[in-house]
Amino acid sequence: MSEISAANGEKYEISGTEIKGVNGKTYRITGFDPDSLATKDYVDGEISALTSDDIPYDNSESSLEATNLQDAIDEMAALLPGKIETWRQIQDVVRRGLASSYYNVGDSFEVNKGQSTLIFDVAGFDQDVPITSAAAAGSGSSITGVSVNFSTFLKKTGFAGDFIFFFSGGRWRNQLGEAVNLSAYGISVTGTEAEGDSFEVSIPHTMTLKLHSTELTGDLVFDAPEATWYINTTDFPNGLAAGTYNFTIPSGYSDRGGKTYQFTLSNAVPVGGSVRYVWDSNKIVTYDTVGKASKDQEALCTEGGGGTAMPAVSEERIKRTRYGSCKWSESAIRQWLNANTANWWNPQNDFDRPANTGKAGFLEGIEPAFAGIIKPVYKTTKVGNDAVQRIEKIFLLSKSELFGTADTTEGDAYSYYGAGASDLPAPGVGADSNRVAYSGSTAKQQWTRSANDGSAISANFVMTGGEIQATYASWSLAAVPACVIY
Repeated sequence: MSEISAANGEKYEISGTEIKGVNGKTYRITGFDPDSLATKDYVDGEISALTSDDIPYDNSESSLEATNLQDAIDEMAALLPGKIETWRQIQDVVRRGLASSYYNVGDSFEVNKGQSTLIFDVAGFDQDVPITSAAAAGSGSSITGVSVNFSTFLKKTGFAGDFIFFFSGGRWRNQLGEAVNLSAYGISVTGTEAEGDSFEVSIPHTMTLKLHSTELTGDLVFDAPEATWYINTTDFPNGLAAGTYNFTIPSGYSDRGGKTYQFTLSNAVPVGGSVRYVWDSNKIVTYDTVGKASKDQEALCTEGGGGTAMPAVSEERIKRTRYGSCKWSESAIRQWLNANTANWWNPQNDFDRPANTGKAGFLEGIEPAFAGIIKPVYKTTKVGNDAVQRIEKIFLLSKSELFGTADTTEGDAYSYYGAGASDLPAPGVGADSNRVAYSGSTAKQQWTRSANDGSAISANFVMTGGEIQATYASWSLAAVPACVIY
């Protein structure tokens, strides 16, 4: 057993190719021959002394930059958890691909938010796709382009990093020389490959965090009930004049399906305004601008076909008028999660209405050093039968990321929730204590970003027992924000 000092004065024990750090963990440095450490106890086979501080070190198999053992020790010492004191140092650990060596899934970090403290748990490593991920053909290659589904690539490799593929002997090969099927990695190339062609795929290492408790988020509406008509220049070139109007509820929808109602406006609604049928009170309310918080007028609806017919409304539009929209990309909760001011809400479509506006954005008061290392990633969310990929910074987890479904279009289950951590033997919507979120000691229902299959108005949420169900977007439930460091 030998001991070596790092530049910071800490002592590290070396045994073979292992280094025991001050935090009690053992780290393995690859790329050097322990026999080069000349003095050896041949009874138990352990290294007993170092012959030099400048023992050559091959860093090609590690994430270190050092070229000798002493520098490798210094480099590792600077990255040990006990020595990491800033968010930038944590980011550096992640970028080097060393985060999973120093932290475990479920480990927690404290983040200042104003006078309060948020707790974030590690949800997984190398499970997200940074927007800086890239692929490029090598210099002089015959192929003209490389396209990569980075999510498929990560699923195949199991980790991020820099990868080189080359064409040799009529086959594409990885950097170990093994023949590979590019499609299995989500890779396609354009052009005709030739001997010696190559390309590189680069995916930065990541560490994903999710909020531990919901005390400081409270309950939030996913999306507010929307307007029924938008006053556009096509249907209303001069706005909606004062007067009497009628509309018909789509046949077959609820007990009012097929019924016609009329209402009378005392004042005109200008172009750019909106009109909403309030189902519960059977009234019409108008707004002079899209997203205006306070109504400009209201009128009672009565059965009858008097006056001018309003443009026909679809059943989906009536539903969204009652219950809001489950479309994540346009949701109020998505805006709130990524806002750092008190006045954060903006309409995302012509029918949008304000929600959660009494709450300052989630990022308001978050310590700047932490906010500075949260980076955007690509996230896929299904809308009906379509899978839409968008850039997300602060986001909610999807049904599949919570181990809720075998359909992983919206992402694989994070390690925090997946097989071995879950109460369930396979992905499912049943009770799972590992999915339960708490506010203090109280279990809370929490939103996911996933729409309920086939619905325009309901989103999936996690119940207090960890079951996954769906409810209307206009309900108020807790939120468990997630983010990614790289």
